Amino acid sequence: MTQEILAELAALEEAYQQAPERDYEDLPDGDYTAYVYDGTVEKSKGSGRLQWKLTLRITGPKYRGRYAWYYRGLKEQEDLSRLKGDLNRLKLKLESITDLPELTKTKVRGMHISFRLKTGSDGFQRMYLGGPAPVPKGGEELEPSPF
Repeated sequence: MTQEILAELAALEEAYQQAPERDYEDLPDGDYTAYVYDGTVEKSKGSGRLQWKLTLRITGPKYRGRYAWYYRGLKEQEDLSRLKGDLNRLKLKLESITDLPELTKTKVRGMHISFRLKTGSDGFQRMYLGGPAPVPKGGEELEPSPF
């Protein structure tokens, strides 16, 4: 660790000591708009299955700047049917599944979309993608990511 970083940390000491502890709060069920901050095709850390992952940055109506993640498994035909439905709602066409990483990089990343969070009877919260959403007032200007 460099001296410069240590000096910057030392300058934060008083603020750190006075900051109240804050727990993470789940986003409540509801409708949101978001900016697709990032997207990738990757292996799930838990199961090792192939999945499509979108990192969303909320633009409204509440919780502006918060992150949410959307995952679509890519293992079985039912998963692929749902992926086609996701892409259709986003007004995108995919000729070949092997084109998904490039489509995500060139067309999906940077989109403004709508989504809904809903908790099922099993207690798990699920995300449902909507379609393209209008760019909110203020555009994509959000505070810098803490990550």
